[in-house]
Amino acid sequence: MVEKDIDAKTDEPNFDRLTELAWQMGTSQPQEDMLWQVGENEAKHFAFKAFKRIHLLEQEARKPLLERITPTDIKDTRWAWNLSAPGTFFLPIKDDRYAGFPYTRWWDAKQIKYAAGFAIIVGRQRAGFPAVGKLSEDQLSESINKAPILIYNGRDDENRDLERAINEGRLPYGFPIQKVHIINTKLGKKFNSLGQVQNLTVPSGEKPSEGELMALFARPAQILRVLHKLNEEKNRFPKGVRLKPFPVRTSRGGLYDHWIREVCGLWYYRYSSGDAAEEPYPIHGNIF
Repeated sequence: MVEKDIDAKTDEPNFDRLTELAWQMGTSQPQEDMLWQVGENEAKHFAFKAFKRIHLLEQEARKPLLERITPTDIKDTRWAWNLSAPGTFFLPIKDDRYAGFPYTRWWDAKQIKYAAGFAIIVGRQRAGFPAVGKLSEDQLSESINKAPILIYNGRDDENRDLERAINEGRLPYGFPIQKVHIINTKLGKKFNSLGQVQNLTVPSGEKPSEGELMALFARPAQILRVLHKLNEEKNRFPKGVRLKPFPVRTSRGGLYDHWIREVCGLWYYRYSSGDAAEEPYPIHGNIF
């Protein structure tokens, strides 16, 4: 949509142009009246900041995963939370609002594999083994045992496909079902990212506790939208949980269409439903 607005020297998008395109899209949707009530200047200022943060997350996603995992991540990460995405583990596209956008093909499966790969690397390092390279069966078993728990909360069809994939040994290194916490929100067709936030639990059935470190896996624009929801007090995410995003790169065809659509959604949750805070949840690390 706006690739021509990229500065070839800095690879930095034109944030004013992105903000204007989001405004045009937002005011052509049912939320038009709400946006005019908020005011063009305020809504655009909010969007401008959001686009800058999404860009920083996108830049982080370009780095190899091994370069992004710190000694603190290896020592402290208890959970690897993977937000479900378009498609399922076995389907490139599913019936959702992104069904007509080819750039989202296989997003769900790729994110699951990425999160599982992160967990395996952490487990290998905790066991004292190299992050990459061949392991014996006993070494692999020890690495998996020491890996963080993978958390996934998707729709019913997404959850079923992930469970099937695990049982068939389709995840990296045969990541087992015992190391995966699949949350059934029971929301049916009403399931969305707000449901993911409000129904997040760890295997004990509780919320994460203050001080615990959780890794977060999704595309940059989705991560930012979720961070704003996590920082809204009525969504009951415990303060003091350390949350580190590990964004997965947006497919080139989704730059910057996906960013714009997610910011329009963020406007709705910020100004209409009140389920998103003005600022995102503080993150662990130096992304922004």
